[in-house]
Amino acid sequence: MPEPASIIHDSAVDPFLAKVALERLTARARDAVLGATAAAGAAVPLVLLGQTPVAVAAAAGAIAGGVVAAYARADRMALIARLVHQRSAYEIADVAKAAQALVTPQVRARLARSIGRLVLEADGFASADPKLAPSYSRVREYRDEFMAVAFHLARPASRVHPTAVALVDRLLSHPTMSPLYNERLPATQVRIALHRVQQAIES
Repeated sequence: MPEPASIIHDSAVDPFLAKVALERLTARARDAVLGATAAAGAAVPLVLLGQTPVAVAAAAGAIAGGVVAAYARADRMALIARLVHQRSAYEIADVAKAAQALVTPQVRARLARSIGRLVLEADGFASADPKLAPSYSRVREYRDEFMAVAFHLARPASRVHPTAVALVDRLLSHPTMSPLYNERLPATQVRIALHRVQQAIES
């Protein structure tokens, strides 16, 4: 049975192609909103003129335009969320902006608390979830690395690169792709992830 997908083995996206894709998604969302607005604006006078069937069609067009815009925006945000994991994509303004939002004191403090809570649960000092027992054993195995990362996340003087924060967040919140939760992934991948995070931190 092949090893499942892991946050450790994410393939990089070509920055040029990514920029083109983002521009296309932006244009698609913009055009869909404009079309939906125009269709919605036409529906009201058509009803007043007694052209109900045409008005219904215009309203349906407005709804379809809204759906297309929503999907385009969602795809765009998903692509940006993926791109913040690779430094080569930071030349794209929207990616750089999203990356900076990851290293705010609030986000760093939240992740530091999450790691601290996880360690306390693994050590039996906080109420634990029995379903996470395998995860707790991995936390205990790499306790020192987890605590070092939490320390630097919470320490304002430490410079934490956005890629480090993004990787920690995925490690803690992706049950299927995180070696912390997925027992089919080698426990050593937890160490690899934490090592990559530490390499992106300047104390």
